[in-house]
Amino acid sequence: MLLELATLQFIILHTLDGRSVYVNIKSIVSITEQKGKDSFIGTANCVVNLADHKFVTVMETCESVKIRLDNLTK
Repeated sequence: MLLELATLQFIILHTLDGRSVYVNIKSIVSITEQKGKDSFIGTANCVVNLADHKFVTVMETCESVKIRLDNLTK
């Protein structure tokens, strides 16, 4: 009998109002860097797109998010 245990890994990011948001790294589809501060996402530095077609705008830069994701998936 094969038993597989599902493990969830989360990355902690910060919303534009400073709240912590825990994102399951397996649900992240892409990250997009903001170009210009007049965009519809305001002062966000990065948009994290999720598998359920939702997104999270965060204060972290996309480079910072990428490094943290790379460190978790090693």
